[in-house]
Parts: sequence; structure tokens; C-alpha cells
Amino acid sequence: MAGHKRDAHAMYIPSRQELILKLDDIGHVRDKALICFLYLTGARITEVLGDAKKGIPSFKARQIEEIDDKRGAMVVFRQLPILKRRGTTLLKRDVMAFVDMEKPFLEPINAYWSTIEDLEQPMFPITRQRAWFIMNKKFGWFNHFFRNARATHLANEYGFSGMTLQAFFGWASWQMPMLYTKTTMRDVTNALANAKDNIEN
Repeated sequence: MAGHKRDAHAMYIPSRQELILKLDDIGHVRDKALICFLYLTGARITEVLGDAKKGIPSFKARQIEEIDDKRGAMVVFRQLPILKRRGTTLLKRDVMAFVDMEKPFLEPINAYWSTIEDLEQPMFPITRQRAWFIMNKKFGWFNHFFRNARATHLANEYGFSGMTLQAFFGWASWQMPMLYTKTTMRDVTNALANAKDNIEN
């Protein structure tokens, strides 16, 4: 998939609101759900669709669970694989999202999920090539885009620390948050404004 990679440092990361508006351009219910799933989890396509040759299972519809937390309803994406550049051990992680916070992204996933009759089947029964087409050819998004976008939003808009990002994505190295997050002067200004509000209050 080398042809799908671009310079991560040169990519433009839209704000969370810009990404929500972009969802309106996606008409197909499955395609919209896939985009939302990739964003919320920050997963790679292979981590979602699987790769039989490498022993990576596809994400099943049954691996989505809604739970009641004392802080609000949550959706949990269970046992997403974590691909590593080295080694053969396949690690897995659970990804959680509060329903009220992530409603614009969870609603398309739920709309598609409700049409699936057999929950033991892959959540997205399409090829990786088709998924690349949806991301790259139709919308101009490419490899690691959603991981960069999610990490950036979690850091700049949600206030995640580097250690929290490392735990969220299951990264082994503390350097990974620096590679995947992009900070602009807009983010610096917002951080200063939030700090001012916290000090004054």
C-alpha cells in the first residue's frame, strides 16, 4: 500500500467540526459508517477489515457494545487489533466513546449496524482496495489520515496528554503522540484561552 502514503507532516488536518460537515458529502450508509468508524477508533484499514494472510481478523459487528457508565452512555469497540512494525504478537485494544460527545459519528455507525442481520459477520464486508477507494479517490483522504485527525483532536480539542494518547491508541513508544498530532497557532490560542478561563474560575 506504499502508493497510498503521503507526507504526514504536510497533510492538512481539518477541525472536528469541519470533519462533521464533510460527512454530508457521503451518501452511502456503509461508506459513511466506515469513515466514522475509522475516525473514532483511529484504526488503520487493515485493523478493521483484517488480513487473512497475516492472521489479522476482521472486526465483527458483535464487537460493538453500548454500556451505561455513571458519567453517561458509552459505545465500546471491543478488541481492535494493533498492528506493529516488528514482531508477530497481535495486541488488541478497546476503544470507548461517550454517546453524547460523539453523536455525529456514532449515529451513522448505528444506522448501518442496525441493518446487519448476522452480527458474527464482518462489520464491513468489503475489500481493502474498496476501502482505499472510498477514502482516497472519492474524498482525498489517505493512509493514517484518520489516526492523525483523531489524535490531533483528542490532544487539541479534548485535552488528552501524550501519555493518555499512548494508552488510547495502544502505542508502545512515548514518541508516537508527537508524530501523529498536529498543532497550529489556532490550537495554541485556544489552549491559552482555556488556561485563562481555568485560572480565573
